[in-house]
Amino acid sequence: MMGFSAGGEVVAMVAYASGDGDSNTPDPIDRLNSKPNFQILIYPGPLGVPEILPADAPPAFLLAAIDDPCCAEPTLRLLQKYHAAKLPAEAHIYARGSHAFNMGHRSQLKTISTWPQRLADWMVDNELLRK
Repeated sequence: MMGFSAGGEVVAMVAYASGDGDSNTPDPIDRLNSKPNFQILIYPGPLGVPEILPADAPPAFLLAAIDDPCCAEPTLRLLQKYHAAKLPAEAHIYARGSHAFNMGHRSQLKTISTWPQRLADWMVDNELLRK
């Protein structure tokens, strides 16, 4: 799952929920586990940082700019929680970029305009993408 800003908060909330399916439901889809295999949080807001990170939290790719007044601090807090829990996470915290740089195509900053390649590299390194 991937989310930007408030969407990152929603992705995190789904990723840290139980996700267990309901074996008693008549709908076969509702019987399946809904926990994502990984999460991509791009400048996620503060509501997506859990008090306690679940032991089964999916691997995370985190990205924010340090000059983002909304989302740099929550991203760093979440990274610290992953580090303390010894769970896999990769973070890219850029010096500039502020908030809502999206996929980086509109930015004049080289680091921001090329961040999607960092994501692709992470996905390949973690065998989430195959050539």
